[in-house]
Amino acid sequence: MLKLKSFAQDAASAILVVTTALLLMRGLDPWLEMTQTPFLLFFGAVPFVALYRGRQAGIVATVLSALIANYFFIPPLKSFSLDLISLSRVLIFLFEGTTISILIGALRSAQRQTKDSLRQLKASEAKLRRLADSNIIGLVSADIYGAITEANDAFLNSLGFTREDLANGRVRWDEMTPADLKPLDIPAYEELVTQGRNTPYEKAFIGKQGQRVPVVVGTALLENDPEQVISFILDVSERKRTEQRLAVQYAVARALADAATLTDAIPQVLQSLCESLGWQISFFWKFNPQTNRLHYLDSWHLPNLEVDSLVKANQETSFTQGAGLPGRIWASGKASWIASITKDPNFPRKAIALEHGLHSVFGFPISVENEMLGVIECFSTSYQEPDDDLLHLMRAIGSQIGQFMERKQTEEELQASQALFQSFMNYSPANAYIKDESGRYLYVNRRIETTFNRPLLDWLDKTDFDFFPDEAAEAIRASDLVVLQTGQATQITEKIPFTDGDHYYLSFKFPLQDVAGQRLLAGMSVDITDRKQAEAEREQLLAREKAARADAEAANRIKDEFLAVLSHELRTPLNPILGWSRLLRTGKLNQQKTEYALETIERNTKLQIQLIDDLLDISRILRGKLSLNVAPMDLALIIEAAKETISLAAEAKSIQIQVELEPVSKMIMGDFNRLQQVVWNLLSNAVKFTPSGGQIQVRLEYGQDFARMTVKDTGKGINSDFLPYVFEYFRQADSSTTRKFGGLGLGLAIARQIVDLHGGSIKVESAGEGQGATFIVTLPLQKGVGKQDWKSSDKQLGLDAANPQPLADLCILIIDDEVDNLDLAQFVLEGAGATVISSTSAVKALQLLAQVKPDILISDIGMPDMDGYTLLRHIKELFEGEHASAMGQVMPKAIALTAYAGDFNAQQALKAGFQRHVAKPIDPQELIKTITTLMHSSEGKG
Repeated sequence: MLKLKSFAQDAASAILVVTTALLLMRGLDPWLEMTQTPFLLFFGAVPFVALYRGRQAGIVATVLSALIANYFFIPPLKSFSLDLISLSRVLIFLFEGTTISILIGALRSAQRQTKDSLRQLKASEAKLRRLADSNIIGLVSADIYGAITEANDAFLNSLGFTREDLANGRVRWDEMTPADLKPLDIPAYEELVTQGRNTPYEKAFIGKQGQRVPVVVGTALLENDPEQVISFILDVSERKRTEQRLAVQYAVARALADAATLTDAIPQVLQSLCESLGWQISFFWKFNPQTNRLHYLDSWHLPNLEVDSLVKANQETSFTQGAGLPGRIWASGKASWIASITKDPNFPRKAIALEHGLHSVFGFPISVENEMLGVIECFSTSYQEPDDDLLHLMRAIGSQIGQFMERKQTEEELQASQALFQSFMNYSPANAYIKDESGRYLYVNRRIETTFNRPLLDWLDKTDFDFFPDEAAEAIRASDLVVLQTGQATQITEKIPFTDGDHYYLSFKFPLQDVAGQRLLAGMSVDITDRKQAEAEREQLLAREKAARADAEAANRIKDEFLAVLSHELRTPLNPILGWSRLLRTGKLNQQKTEYALETIERNTKLQIQLIDDLLDISRILRGKLSLNVAPMDLALIIEAAKETISLAAEAKSIQIQVELEPVSKMIMGDFNRLQQVVWNLLSNAVKFTPSGGQIQVRLEYGQDFARMTVKDTGKGINSDFLPYVFEYFRQADSSTTRKFGGLGLGLAIARQIVDLHGGSIKVESAGEGQGATFIVTLPLQKGVGKQDWKSSDKQLGLDAANPQPLADLCILIIDDEVDNLDLAQFVLEGAGATVISSTSAVKALQLLAQVKPDILISDIGMPDMDGYTLLRHIKELFEGEHASAMGQVMPKAIALTAYAGDFNAQQALKAGFQRHVAKPIDPQELIKTITTLMHSSEGKG
């Protein structure tokens, strides 16, 4: 808040002064033509504001002056647009104004520091004068053996003793003298004995709290009692402190002056503080803005101290705001003193500090304009009374160190900036140069040296005519003169001949002025020969990227349309299924309506199954899991079977299906079911898209090594725009909500994949909408394979009408946790003559096997507690393990009847030991056929 208020005051001052300068310039403009000197009065406004309010206000005034001068006095007037010269003038003004503001700000800061130092010095001198004027001096009466008999309050107070301490004999001068200072008493005592008095000398006494008190002692023997003395003791603590502070200030200033870098300065500052103050250890904590913590940076200690563990502990420690002494100093922004570390409740390093014999510590912040930079701590191995004046001095020293750090940081940043600029110029990919008015080179960067293979020194004080052919040099000189004469920057393409051909350079040239006002020309040029080629390639790449993006957007749109169609197609057959099912439950339908309802439910159920099968096929295709069961087969039989399947739908629309087959059939190798799926899909589409009364022609012909099937209809045809996308996933010519024909648009995509897996091809031809469509499927013939019967007859399997109970004499155990599925299967199998035992769990089925001997085991796969795979494994253990003799029977055949309908699931079931895999929903005839086929194959093997 204070910073914001200060900034507001600075801004207000800057606005006021700059506005005044603006008004004066506007008033003087008619006489003095201020547009010729747009910054005249602003050069006075900036230093005035900086001197009055400081650096920040001066910078604000500089920016405001630049904006106002640009708007009111630099052509074009009342506009912020600038040409290169005007921009250069504004930038120079900004640089000079900022520099002046910084310098004046530094001057004001130095003046404030000087005033603070003078004020502190005057305060110290005032204290000394008051001390002298008040005649405060310690007076002691004692004997030569050390006992003090009398003392005034000045003496007692200076050492912290009381009258009670004096009366009880606890105040003795021989015990108050530190051991290291006792040698000073020897010559003084000898002088006292020989001359009856001694010359006043400096020493120190130990106070009641263990502190050292520096004093000046003068002693005289009493004439009437040679064993009694009277001493005048002057407490010189304040003088010592003043000397100490001056020594500290000088030592720190000297350390900062001698240090070249911040890294060099810190240990010297720490050493100066400790040696000047008589403290033993000091640490520097630096603020890290990234972690927002104070981290250990450096330390100093007396050489005779072992502080490695203490330093290591500090290196592993950091402080947040308010934590420990450094954190408290950071939080308060003030210096702090802890006289006794043992009594401080917020000192995390207390244990290790006491371990090293440390008792007192003080610290002070390193900051600049309230910006925290770090904290310095100083430790003492003896008790030290808090000294507010010293803390105040340390606060000033902290500011001094902070300014040094800021200055060094600024210098380092400036050096880095200069190095960066020079590095940029040296390693810039552009040729950079500066010329004088006559065209002589004053500066070139290293890029020019490498570009033209000439040393840098060869360029200086020479012109383009010394390096290039006259024609090229004249063209360069002409463009240079335009810039120099107009004072306007220009961009031009220049041609320079090389041994490998002409190179083209894009040159940007602009005028400059040196400090003497001489006009110069600066320029940068880039070889654009390769760039032009790259631009052409980039345009081609962009065109390809746009096309790819359009394809991706189209694919997403098609996917969304497919999902909408999928929702519609899945719901459509569910509606009649649900509706007729509810009507059947009412029992109000007559026989005719009941049969119609059942036919409708069956038809829509098959449609639903077909939709799901298409989705599963697409999933297998996308995962590369679509597999084929290849065997020799006759394509003519597949066509006939597909025609038979679709015939009812064709008859309903009065569509004639004509099949043309060659007299002699040839065999192909393929998957019968998958190829039948392809043919059925083509015929189904032909019936769907052919209007009533239309015709469908199916033709099968053979080449030398291929079979070609053609399906041609007289239907609605295919638009030429959609023709290339017929076999893509999720593609439909009409995906709108008003479309006439249903389906998911997956059939042809699946057909293409199946044909591709057979090594064949499929294509489509259409003259356009209303012109019908022709699908052509080509499959390779299998050489050396004769015509074979591709299926077993129903009669062989006992499915003829004369045998209505083909499963008679068979015992079948069915396991399914879904009761509805269980009841349906039981009803179908019992209707075919089988004896059926049902179980709703695998555990119960294992129990039943001990009681019955089924021929066939039909089990669901996905069941709670125990799935079908686990059940079959347990059954195998019963019939093949140690219990085999107890079972007394052959293990029954196993069929997996499950809703897991994928090829992978079928393979997994067969691998687990099931002989057959039947997918739900079941076709009763298909289930019976599967059982009879399994039993028939078993008997054949037997």
